[in-house]
Parts: sequence; C-alpha cells; structure tokens
Amino acid sequence: LKDNTFLDGMGFSPFGEITRGMDTVHKMYYGYAEQPDQGQIQLQGNMYLKSKFPQLSYTKQAEVIDTRTFPAGEASKVVRCTTTQGDVVMDIHPEWAPVGARRFVELVRAGFFDGAPVFRVLPGFLAQWGIPAEGKK
Repeated sequence: LKDNTFLDGMGFSPFGEITRGMDTVHKMYYGYAEQPDQGQIQLQGNMYLKSKFPQLSYTKQAEVIDTRTFPAGEASKVVRCTTTQGDVVMDIHPEWAPVGARRFVELVRAGFFDGAPVFRVLPGFLAQWGIPAEGKK
C-alpha cells in the first residue's frame, strides 16, 4: 500500500490487513452488495438491517489480542473479530493510516463493534461493518 494521507484525513483509508480468516470473510453473505442505505443504517441501526437484509453476518466481539512491531518500526495491534461466520484476525498498520488505525483500535477497545452488522460485502474487495446496533438516538 502507498501513502494514504488524503484518505486517512477523511476516514476512508485502509489501515490493516486480514492475516487469518479469509475463509470466514468468504462465508459472509454478499448478495445485498450496495443495497443497504447508509443513512437508514445510521438512523435505525440493526432494526433496519434485520428487517430488510436478514442474511447479513454480525460481529459478536472485537478485541485487541496482541501487539507487534513491524518493519516500519511502529507498534501495531492485532485485532480479532469473532463473527457469526467465524473469526477474522487483522494486523493494524498505523504507518499506512495513523488516524484511521488509532481510531479503529480505540473503537475496538470501547466495544463499538460488538453486535455490529457486516452490512456491505464486495467479494475480493471489502467487508464493511461498524454501525452501532441501536442507530442514532
């Protein structure tokens, strides 16, 4: 990956890689593709997703399980997401996108992803999750 400074400032940059669990990602339902509406997800959370997209996968728990030092010299976190399809383990690389990597680890530690839907899966490209289960209050 290259310098992601521009995307990192907008909160849309890659900051990690899956090191174990690609078989789990491949089990996640991808038939809805881009159908889930981001605005409705943010407003209604899981109520909207469960009623309109019943085959989605969910994150049961996300946790920091290790710290490693990578060749760039920065300490990185290793995160495991236990989903309804199995476990996904990711190495988080702060040198790729410091803002996004730091925020992701903060949210993992705060339990933000526990119960979060995997609401967009595009095979070979991404699996996106992270909207709070309750939506906006």
